Amino acid sequence: MSKYYVYQRAPTAQYPFLHYHYVRTTMPKVHLPNIHHERPLYIYDDVTKAYTPITGFVVEGFSQMY
Repeated sequence: MSKYYVYQRAPTAQYPFLHYHYVRTTMPKVHLPNIHHERPLYIYDDVTKAYTPITGFVVEGFSQMY
């Protein structure tokens, strides 16, 4: 019964293919990846099994849409 931010990650030595990283939305902000370097693509709801695209951010008072 949680929601997760879904990040797309580049291939690494451990995972030699494009992969996804899930982080609970309840995680304290200081433990989330830096939004200036890595942005979540979706919010995943494990109850409905739905992926909701993230279309914009508010970063330090500035709105960024894409």
